[in-house]
Amino acid sequence: QIAALGRRPRGTAPVDTHRHIPGSVLRGALAASWIAQYGPPQQADPAARDHFLRLFEGQVRYGPLLDADSDVVPLSVLRCKYRPEKECEQFSCDQADPGRSARQPECDTCGGRTQSGRGEVEFFGVDDHIVQETHVRLDERERAEEGLLFTRRALRPRRDGVRRVFTGRIVTPPGEPVDPWLLQARPLRVGGRRSTAGGALYDAEDLPAPAPDPAFLVTKGCLIVRLISPAFLVDAAGRPTSRPDT
Repeated sequence: QIAALGRRPRGTAPVDTHRHIPGSVLRGALAASWIAQYGPPQQADPAARDHFLRLFEGQVRYGPLLDADSDVVPLSVLRCKYRPEKECEQFSCDQADPGRSARQPECDTCGGRTQSGRGEVEFFGVDDHIVQETHVRLDERERAEEGLLFTRRALRPRRDGVRRVFTGRIVTPPGEPVDPWLLQARPLRVGGRRSTAGGALYDAEDLPAPAPDPAFLVTKGCLIVRLISPAFLVDAAGRPTSRPDT
């Protein structure tokens, strides 16, 4: 189903949607599934309440889920600013690439200005992944307000009929076994309008933590760090620094 992963509206503009499933949305959907299965934690027995707190209020971290056709746009990547043509979506120039030209490029398609990314998640390609729906706004009595419309954007299913797959990581505390409840496949409801949208299937696999490969840095000689969340970088004395310790 479509997924209305709404972002904070700006004025009268349509309510936009995230192009990914934030970790907070995944956490909330799983918590709602737990409550539907066991009941509200404040009314459950102490063991069940501790289980809920350990999963959703403890050290388990829920990362963002990304579609394979999308990615985080780094601050170092220049893209077409206005994108008057759909092909402009495919243009990019990474300023972190050591071999790039020193001159800020123009868009290869329209020749227009470029701007750096802001860490947002976007789909790449000419296919439209967003659907926009307009509804009548309701008042406090659930009646249609005259002359007022409400527009919401949402991620739509793929046009080829293949399920859209979002992949990410749930990180559990080191040294502790993964809770079996997290490994159980289950249906979930994500985003807004969960009575008619947001239907998804959750599936998890127990994977070891990724191990770094120091030999890769030696052979390639260049390391580009991409962050999907803010980072605090400090030196050996704990003072702020602008680059990570090698």
